[in-house]
Amino acid sequence: MCANGQIKVQNFYIDYLLNSFALTKNVLVINPNFFPPESLRGEQLKKSSDIFSLGALAYRLLSGHTPYPEIENVPMLLRNLKRKPESLIVRNPDIPLYLEDIIFKALEYNPTYRHQSVLEFLGDLQAKKVTIRVEEIKLREQLSQQRKTTAKQSNNPTPKDPEINAPPINFQKRDRQIPPSNYNNRTMPKTPSGPQVPSRPHPKPKNIVILVVVFSIFLGLVISIIQALFANYFNSIPKIQIPNVIGQPLEEANNQLQKVGLKPKVIGQVADNNISENCVVTTIPEHGRVVKKNRLIKIYISKAAEQLTVPALVESNLNQIEAIIKEKGFNLKVEERRYSTEYPPNIIISQNPEPHTAIRKGSEISIVVSKGYPVGISLIDKNEDTAIVKISAENLPGWEAQQVIIYLQDRKGRNKIFEKVLAPGEKLAKEITTEPDAVVEVYYYNNLALKQELKTLEAK
Repeated sequence: MCANGQIKVQNFYIDYLLNSFALTKNVLVINPNFFPPESLRGEQLKKSSDIFSLGALAYRLLSGHTPYPEIENVPMLLRNLKRKPESLIVRNPDIPLYLEDIIFKALEYNPTYRHQSVLEFLGDLQAKKVTIRVEEIKLREQLSQQRKTTAKQSNNPTPKDPEINAPPINFQKRDRQIPPSNYNNRTMPKTPSGPQVPSRPHPKPKNIVILVVVFSIFLGLVISIIQALFANYFNSIPKIQIPNVIGQPLEEANNQLQKVGLKPKVIGQVADNNISENCVVTTIPEHGRVVKKNRLIKIYISKAAEQLTVPALVESNLNQIEAIIKEKGFNLKVEERRYSTEYPPNIIISQNPEPHTAIRKGSEISIVVSKGYPVGISLIDKNEDTAIVKISAENLPGWEAQQVIIYLQDRKGRNKIFEKVLAPGEKLAKEITTEPDAVVEVYYYNNLALKQELKTLEAK
């Protein structure tokens, strides 16, 4: 990745040889911004090493910065790689959170914690999430290490008892003599008197098998009977299609649902500017679903809409205020565009409702926008030396008399080339031959109605 953002493919084997000599001086010969840690330590590269470089390249393309400071000192660079880079969302707020998680996993310092192949990296991108998180891999390692430690401890031999260096005991010097056991006086236990109960014989294995089979058959019959009873019970309940009550008043919706055998219940209110207050916004399950009779239908109704005050829009430029008005919660509708002697083009002439009126959020404001003066210009012919244009002007019926003045600016300067007073309802059409880079201006009295550079004018 060059400084200007251009991507070039390098010879990785030559770079590896160059860096293998330069690492002894802790200085890299080439740009190390996309090198994995194991490459900087001189270890053998794996597939996960390419994943690190891929993650660094993705970070650079999405944020405009490298994930780590651009330094050439190997020990300092390795220390930097052990910490997470700055958040991608901070550098580029348009990036989704799952994409940052995927790239940060690819930039893990330990190769085991990264994606192990490009297919795994691509799979996370398609799934829009990290399927195997780093925390899960670390937990597996801890559990594996605990099992190994436990197995190692169980294989250790039992330690021998420590030897005790105590003086020997001389039994001949003891005053008390241990009497010998009275073997001759021992008697045998007596046999209990009375008739003896014969011991119960153990059941044979064949009998056990028969009992298990009989019990299994009995249990299967019981389960089948219960299932049949439940199936008959549920199939006997009528099925009903939920009617559409969206937008209906709550009382009407309740009556309609109860009439078909359902149980409506209001569980909340939702702000919806398109539905009147205390009317149904949605139902759970949604309308059209087929359910059992007496099913509970959850209803959300619309609460009172937010009231807003209509701003004054007359004499405002439509292009400048359109986005602002929509952000405030209004919808603008251009009812008409008309010619005007008072307002320049794209200026609002009138509005409905009037300013300072209280209306619901999301309501519509109708406006009339000015088209300016009824004047136009069209290109008839143009070449390298000359341009022929046609200027049309009009004074609408009902207007006062209008003085039309045409100015032409070319190499000779700016000069008045035409002037006439138009009566109400009178029209004007005039052809002008001039230079292709000239500028034409048309005035109604002292008000500029049209200014056109002929070099930008195209034939229709």
